Amino acid sequence: MLLGQTFDMVLTSWSNLGVDPHDESFWRAENDVPGSGDNFVSYNNPELEALYAEARALPDCDQDDRTAIYRQIQALLYEDQPYCWLDVPRKLIAIGERVGGVSSGPWSVWHNVHEWYVQE
Repeated sequence: MLLGQTFDMVLTSWSNLGVDPHDESFWRAENDVPGSGDNFVSYNNPELEALYAEARALPDCDQDDRTAIYRQIQALLYEDQPYCWLDVPRKLIAIGERVGGVSSGPWSVWHNVHEWYVQE
């Protein structure tokens, strides 16, 4: 029913979205395909898609430049409200004191997992 887009209302959740805040597959018009595709709410905003394209094309994926673009993206999603976000659960993640290099990121604690190490 969800991917077939045969609903009047649906309650769903997203989890394990990865370490990068680039979630364009949920919002691109080309992913509005009944039976498949992540854009099952049929959201379409060319301005938003242009911002995602700009973020993808940044040299070296510069985080400061990407941050400015993703803030614009979040502002558009907030304004358009393709979803009615009801709840954002808080998570408690515990990492042992021997694990170094951990820093919380803008999307999740896992953003720099490739830099983590275990201290003796």
